[in-house]
Amino acid sequence: MLNKNSSSTDILRWDMSVLFAKSYVSALSENVKRGNRYALESGEYPGKPPIGYQKVLLENGKPTFILDKTRAYLIKKIFELYSEGIYSLADLVKQCEEWNLTSNKSIKGKPLCKNTIDRILKDPFYYGEMYVKKYDKYYKHKYDTIIDISLFKKCQSITKGRNIQGKKQAVQTSKKEFIFRSLITCAITGKRVSPYTATNRHGTEYNYLATWDPNDEAKKHKISVPEGLVLSQISDIFKSMQVPEELMQEITNHLQKSNEIEQEIHKIDRTAATKSNGEIG
Repeated sequence: MLNKNSSSTDILRWDMSVLFAKSYVSALSENVKRGNRYALESGEYPGKPPIGYQKVLLENGKPTFILDKTRAYLIKKIFELYSEGIYSLADLVKQCEEWNLTSNKSIKGKPLCKNTIDRILKDPFYYGEMYVKKYDKYYKHKYDTIIDISLFKKCQSITKGRNIQGKKQAVQTSKKEFIFRSLITCAITGKRVSPYTATNRHGTEYNYLATWDPNDEAKKHKISVPEGLVLSQISDIFKSMQVPEELMQEITNHLQKSNEIEQEIHKIDRTAATKSNGEIG
């Protein structure tokens, strides 16, 4: 270590040591990157196996992925059901619960949520390619596939169509005029109540006011109130409002005087107009 009494030779020797150490680390890092790229080009996946695969060791001690026979067919079934265009992500969540398909095979495996199923449907690994975000590039892998690319593309097409439809509905909702838009605040949460339109199975549209359940920390459950019910309650409030008789008499007298003054003004205007026409003639 250097100190205040170190000679110039000691300092030079220290600088050379630091330089060699940096060079070694740089070379080591480059070798690791080169090895990773070589592995990717060879079709080896550097991460954990996706759901439907399991990691095993070959005789030479190298790891590889093989199909998880108890789960791979269920992953394929997810793609097949979604490709029909009638199953939503929520429907697939319920289906996976019936299949007891979880995030992994252990006892602690979590049920698949909509986000997980959405990632599965967008993962090219299942048809034979792996996307590496670091290089923003797709590589073909060497493992068995669960689906073919045509089924994958069909699912992507359905997702794209639903996203477009969802945006159209959002635009229509934003343009639609709601009676209570930005007018009502939840007394419990303190947040604005959001209006929206829902259609029943008969095709009839109804407006609702929605806010989050204050007892639901995960913000998964909404409380919806029909707009008509709120209108009815406001109508009852107005009906219950009564104007005192004395105030009503004052209002009536004021309106009568205002009417008399207005008539007098019109009379003066007509007289002035008549005189003006006579002088001109």
